[in-house]
Amino acid sequence: NLPETELVDLAYNSLNYFDFEFCDQVGTLSTLTVNASHNKIQYLFDNKTFFSPFNIGREYGSQFHSNIKILDLSGNNISDINGGFFRPVEISLTHLYLSKNNLMNTTRSVFGNLQHLHWLDLSYNQIIDLDYDTFRNTRKLQYINLSHNRVADLPTEFFKYITELRVVDLSTNYIRSLPENLFFDDGLEKLDLSHNWLIKIPVSAMSNVAALTLCYLDLSHNQIGTIHNVDLSTKFRNLAHLDLSDNHIFRLEDASFATLPRLSTLILSNNVGLEITGKTFIGLENSLIDLRIDNVTMIAFPDLPFTYLRRLSIAHNELPSIPPELAYNISLLRHLDLSYNDLSAVPLITHSLPQLKSLNIAGNPIATLTNASLIGAAETLEYLNIAHLFLNSFELGALSKMSSLKTLAISPYPDVINFNIPLVVQEVETLKQLEIEAPQPIPVAYSGDSAFMRPRTDPKTDLKLEMDGIFPAKLKTVILRGKRFKQVANNILNGIQSPVLHLILQNTSITSLPNNFFESHGILGNPQLPDQVFLVDLKLGNQQLSCDSGLGWVEFWSRKKRQYMCNGVSWSRDIFEMFSTSHPLEGSRSHREICDDENGLREAECSNKGSQSLIEVLKSELECGWDSSTRINSEMIIVFSVMAVLLVGWF
Repeated sequence: NLPETELVDLAYNSLNYFDFEFCDQVGTLSTLTVNASHNKIQYLFDNKTFFSPFNIGREYGSQFHSNIKILDLSGNNISDINGGFFRPVEISLTHLYLSKNNLMNTTRSVFGNLQHLHWLDLSYNQIIDLDYDTFRNTRKLQYINLSHNRVADLPTEFFKYITELRVVDLSTNYIRSLPENLFFDDGLEKLDLSHNWLIKIPVSAMSNVAALTLCYLDLSHNQIGTIHNVDLSTKFRNLAHLDLSDNHIFRLEDASFATLPRLSTLILSNNVGLEITGKTFIGLENSLIDLRIDNVTMIAFPDLPFTYLRRLSIAHNELPSIPPELAYNISLLRHLDLSYNDLSAVPLITHSLPQLKSLNIAGNPIATLTNASLIGAAETLEYLNIAHLFLNSFELGALSKMSSLKTLAISPYPDVINFNIPLVVQEVETLKQLEIEAPQPIPVAYSGDSAFMRPRTDPKTDLKLEMDGIFPAKLKTVILRGKRFKQVANNILNGIQSPVLHLILQNTSITSLPNNFFESHGILGNPQLPDQVFLVDLKLGNQQLSCDSGLGWVEFWSRKKRQYMCNGVSWSRDIFEMFSTSHPLEGSRSHREICDDENGLREAECSNKGSQSLIEVLKSELECGWDSSTRINSEMIIVFSVMAVLLVGWF
């Protein structure tokens, strides 16, 4: 008897059955959402035949109507759905989520009469069989996701009865071909067929009417070997996004895409050995905005006469140089990725791109960065990646003219004398995010005529010297990334001036942090508590942890977070609300979102506790940190590859 209820959240419990009668007279005056995801439900039986406490006293076979609009049953272990199970919501249900279960087929008796269903997610199941009349009376479906299943064949009439289909995701299956006219009605806008076994573009699977409205086509990660003009006929003339990456395409005919006058994004990356010439792109001169041709073994730059090109990615090739005159054809370019080529200097083309905002030259054999190397794009660049270069010389003024730079990716350079990151960025007042990539060995050639290469001694650093100094005042996010980071010094946060810090350890080999790591934080502090730091948000990612008393501090912190930020006294909530408003952090969540979401601890599993989620183990076992507040400052065992920490200070 809760007619105005809008949300019933039962997620992450131990429910072993689901009955619509529990929602009787619930949400009748609202749009009701029910979340029963991540429980232990194995079967969904017809509500009139399945015995449950809700059925006691109810006449057998009686029916009722539930007003559920959105139902989430994902992340259970459902292997069987009885025909008629969804009968109570046939005229109300618009969104149904059944991903990450154990379903093996789709039938008309289950999905065939959901008259107002718009959204159906069946991804990450074990589906093999699809009945041809699965959606016989479910005609208003707009989105269907069947990705990450075991589908090899689709019935010709599978989509026949759906009249409003817009988006279809069939990625990551075993599809070798599609039947003719599988899509015959208009309205289809997006089709994802990536990660299948297709050997050619399935042109015949779409009627002329269906192909006419298609805007997005993803055919990446298939077995396509050649592209002929006939494969991309004029019936695809509204196609805007085409992804052909990670196939086996080695040759493209001249004007291969000329029949696609509205194509704005073309991705051809990871087709090793692909031959590309200037004539390949005839017909796209006035439409293409985004072109990606990474890792195609390119050794010479083709002519690219694209008037409106905004993004160009040609990373992981073998280009020794970039013709400066190319800038005249792509003068509106904003994002340029030249990483991991054979460039020995910053290309002069960067001096002639007046709107360039993002530049990636990482992984090139560039030995020197001078004060003039990057001056051409100094006023416009907002993102710059100069990690993993072969530097032995770095002039301190190389970044001094960067008046708009917000994000810098860089590596420690042991071959640069007295290399120090705070000195490098000291004049970049706009810097907000610093990404530090672990150093990599630099190939060093033997003297003489031998082409044999040997790796330099594996560089190691704890960043004590490289991070010693004062950073720009706006720097709020620091990311350490790479397996070769095995430890960090306790002083790397000393130079942070911002009262908010977002620290991320991503894919590192760091197993512990110094005991006083968060005590040496420079200006960082704790609201109302001098010389203390408060952890606001913690994200552990999808990791397998070894859960013992060393992680007990997480449980202690979680309680304190709820006390001060969530359900605590009003003065503490007001402090954090006022602080988060006055010191916003890009990409971070509001304190209300942090309080409402514990998935950051649920997603991490304990390998020594039967793969239980960390949050469940913390509730029942790991309370070591609750007995003494000093535990929270003890050594933090970090055996996961991704950690995000948000720290706040107060003045």
